[in-house]
Amino acid sequence: MILLTGSSGFIGSHLLSQLRDRFENDEIVALTSLPIVGVKNIIHNNYDIDVLRKSLMNLDIRTVIHAGAFIPKISSEADNINECNSNIFNTYKLLETLSGKDIDNFIFLSTVDVYGEDEIITEESPLNPFSLYGQSKLYCERMIKVWGGKNNVVVQILRIGHVYGPGEQKYKKIIPVTMERLL
Repeated sequence: MILLTGSSGFIGSHLLSQLRDRFENDEIVALTSLPIVGVKNIIHNNYDIDVLRKSLMNLDIRTVIHAGAFIPKISSEADNINECNSNIFNTYKLLETLSGKDIDNFIFLSTVDVYGEDEIITEESPLNPFSLYGQSKLYCERMIKVWGGKNNVVVQILRIGHVYGPGEQKYKKIIPVTMERLL
């Protein structure tokens, strides 16, 4: 069974659509803040550990895709203390809930914001986040790696860049803003 967090978000909703194309709906669990029709839902209630434990207790989760997070929609939100801390605290709560379960794989969607302000990013670019958002995602990466090592879980970290697609316009990123201005 696959647990997908952030299923109602921009990236998570697209991931969910792809998962539904490849797997039976009863093999997918959406950990979400909003109900999603057609798959098993766990409404996380701000990642309440008791709710998570009770909901996940009898599920045979083998793979976790952790896409759920606060993502700044405009640059001024990148240093929002409460929202950036929620990335860390909610990831911690998720890991605590999953400890002791027989998880095989944990895939974490991080961000290129962990690298800093270099114009060109490569695999060798130094990790030097320039915002609390980047710092929070880098902290989560490390927390997940340590947890994975202790729980014998294969951890994969994907540092997502600037994605574009249907629904992205609300994030006010360069591609939809430029297209809007051109139109």
